[in-house]
Amino acid sequence: MSLEEAKIQVLWLNTTPGLIHPLSLHQDSKGGFVQIKKEILGNLLLIDIDKLTSEQRRALLNLAEKFSNIKMPRLKQQFELALKKQRPRFELDKAFLEVFGISIEKDAIMWQRLQMLYEHLTDETLFH
Repeated sequence: MSLEEAKIQVLWLNTTPGLIHPLSLHQDSKGGFVQIKKEILGNLLLIDIDKLTSEQRRALLNLAEKFSNIKMPRLKQQFELALKKQRPRFELDKAFLEVFGISIEKDAIMWQRLQMLYEHLTDETLFH
């Protein structure tokens, strides 16, 4: 995997939709720790880089660069802020989806779906 591809996949896995799948694969461990088995990593849902347009690639790489230096609070706080359409989680998800022509500002159903994810993840015991 090239560095550009890796940046796009890391960006994807850090968006809320991209985070859902790895979270579903976790196994509880001791205390507050969780683990994901190496065997499962090959089954992660990733972006098919070959199907991206050059504009989408460029936009995703720009997003990866933009968010690479932003300090992110704990996940629970990120989701609480995102419910209020506040940064940084909301901004990341919004910008990522816009690369694919999805506007959560214009599409009320998409915003409701994302809002439901934020609400469920705010209550996720992993993040308390």
